[in-house]
Formats: sequence, C-alpha cells, structure tokens
Amino acid sequence: MNMKKRKRIVCMLGILAAVLLGGCTKFDAASYVQAVLDASYKGKTEQYIEVTGGTKEEAQEIFREKLDVTMAEFKETKLSEELEDKYESLFRDLMKQMYYKVGEAKKEENGSYAVTVTAKPILLFDETYEEFQKRAEMYAKEVTDQVIKGGEMPSEELMQQEVYRIYHEVLDERMKTGVSYGKPKEVQVHVVRQESGAYELAGQDLEALDALLISQEKLTKKEMDQTDPAASKEEPTDSKAEAVDSTASLDKTERQ
Repeated sequence: MNMKKRKRIVCMLGILAAVLLGGCTKFDAASYVQAVLDASYKGKTEQYIEVTGGTKEEAQEIFREKLDVTMAEFKETKLSEELEDKYESLFRDLMKQMYYKVGEAKKEENGSYAVTVTAKPILLFDETYEEFQKRAEMYAKEVTDQVIKGGEMPSEELMQQEVYRIYHEVLDERMKTGVSYGKPKEVQVHVVRQESGAYELAGQDLEALDALLISQEKLTKKEMDQTDPAASKEEPTDSKAEAVDSTASLDKTERQ
C-alpha cells in the first residue's frame, strides 16, 4: 500500500473511531484499540459499537474503506469483473487472518495512552513469490512459442489479465492450505486525547502496524536489486521478455 493510500485509511480511522468522553469517568484504552483494529481488519462490529458508542454502519465503513484501499491497485488495472471479485474475496479473507495481540495500556502525562500491540506478519506473499514467478515465466514461454510458430501476439491487456489470473491462482492455492506467520514484533500504538476530549489512534502508529502485518521481505529485496545499476546489464528484447514484463505491475500489489 503506497503512502498516499495508507494516509487515507488512517484519516478514515481518525474520523470514524474517535471517542467522546462525555460523562464517562473511565476510559479503557486497550479495549478501544482492540475494537478499532477488529473493525478495521476483521470487520467485527459489536465491540466497536460498545466501546465507541458508534454505529454498526460506521464500523462496516471502516472495514469497507480498508478493503477498498487494498483493492485500489487492482481496480486501476481494469481487471474483469469476475477476477476483481475473486481478488476482493481473497483479500477479505486475508485481512481477517491478520494476527495482532493488544497488550497493556499505559497512561501518559498528557492524558494519552500508549498501548503495546504484538503483530506476526503473514508470509503469504513471501512464500508464493517463487511459484508465481515460475508460472508467469511458463506462460511467457507459451506466448513465445506461439509467436515463433506464426501465431498472433496476445494484446497487452489479455496478457495482463492472464498474469493476474495466475497470481490469484497461486495465492488462493496457498490460502487454502492455511497462512503462516513470521516472528512476532511489537509496536506502540498511541491513543491520543484531543482538545475536544475525544480519543483517536495516532496515524503514524497505524502505519507502523500495517507494515508489520504482512511481510514484504522478498518484494523489498527485488526492488533493491532493480535500483542497482549493476543488477542487470542486458535489456530483454524478445517476446518472452514482453510477456514477463506484464508481471511488473503485480509487484506493486504485493505491498498490500
């Protein structure tokens, strides 16, 4: 997820998840963080309504907005309606399997709270990276062989659709066997008290938590390799390379 889109969802959380103290005498910061995170990532509404006094519609909007931001890259690529629906279903299920554990809340001098959240990164994209590359290259070879035999070169749009279909196939197969997680890491999520008496989660802390929930290790390594001038000295020129190039846009979506 790029920075612009990440900030958009953080802003949405700030708007929808603020709590007015009113006549309340006690605020449970840990329960508040749990409720907001559950509404955002898992679509759970009951605790959000109980803790914040918000509505079910507000809680559902938080989850919907989070999912829309995750799907934004796919919508921009003009996938078929069927394939877009498949990706949305996959990411909806993936979000609900994100692991985070809300710990103790400590009150700070300024009236805000610091809540420790332990996250374990989902390894889905790291674990499927090689398999996706393998299948994409197989498809590229099929296109190459077809052209060599006098067949017509598929349009860029058709190749892109097929590459995204392959990517979904790989992700879905791995999801069905169950996701695995990396080593746990902690992040401090601050529940900031506003002048109005409302509480909201600090945007930069939500960004930090987002970054921990899904591993991007292999994608990050590839990006570093691509920025190294010595990483590749030859420019691909054949039709196989053109087909492989159609996978490039998927690298962006693996950040989600």
